[in-house]
Amino acid sequence: MPNQISGKDQTDTTGMADGARNARIILSPNDVIAPALKVMRTTCEIVAISLAAPENTDIENPPDIPGALHQWEFDGPLESKEQIKAAYANWLLNKGFQDIARGVRESLEGAFLYIGLFKTFPGKTTKGKIEAIRKRANKMNFSTLLASINKELKDGLSFEEEFLSLQKVRNCLEHRDGIVTADDVNHQNKLLRLILPRLRIFSEKDGDEIELKPNMRVEKGQLIEIKRVSRERIYKIGERIVFDAAEFHEIASACWFLSNDIAEKLPRATAEVDTSK
Repeated sequence: MPNQISGKDQTDTTGMADGARNARIILSPNDVIAPALKVMRTTCEIVAISLAAPENTDIENPPDIPGALHQWEFDGPLESKEQIKAAYANWLLNKGFQDIARGVRESLEGAFLYIGLFKTFPGKTTKGKIEAIRKRANKMNFSTLLASINKELKDGLSFEEEFLSLQKVRNCLEHRDGIVTADDVNHQNKLLRLILPRLRIFSEKDGDEIELKPNMRVEKGQLIEIKRVSRERIYKIGERIVFDAAEFHEIASACWFLSNDIAEKLPRATAEVDTSK
């Protein structure tokens, strides 16, 4: 897990035991959410580039892998170019989704560490104690980790249900190849729900809200508004989880809302760390 605390050694070590050093650590909420935001940027860029690649590649005859000592050729049922492109896009978008969920998990582990250090103030901690907190976070299942963070925040996270739904879909993609089973669904209604925040851009005409789409024209002087809403996707047992490119971009954008919710609610402080232990 990336380091979520940053700081500089600001303490004179004169008179201390050999090898002992103190450092002042500044807890940065922006560093806590950095893993999620970094993954958001990387996946958006890779997906955009990769989805365009088949248009300039003979996808039915993939190029050799540079530097490989040998190349594989596979026999099997022939697929059309469109079928190959669809399978390629589905694999790419699913992997991108899993990376986004992983980045969110890393930021939550960083928040757990941040809160653990904050609870030691005023006073000192050690490198050993920091590593112990990291290990605790790493071993927690997602719902326990989320609940542990939530109870320590003054206002609580605004998107607890959204966080949990993201993890459930990730589990299905990773462990069941995206095929929804009884292990994935809500036991009451037998459905798997993915609920994520998004921005809705719309205009009003004759009292009706009209959501804007790419290349849609609006009349001169027509008011355009933006508000945050949630979009829900529903999957039944036996269905395969798939996303199109626009849905993936919306999911990646939701990562910003989830991360920002964490950063805004973390306390601010500094800590002394004895780096000799």
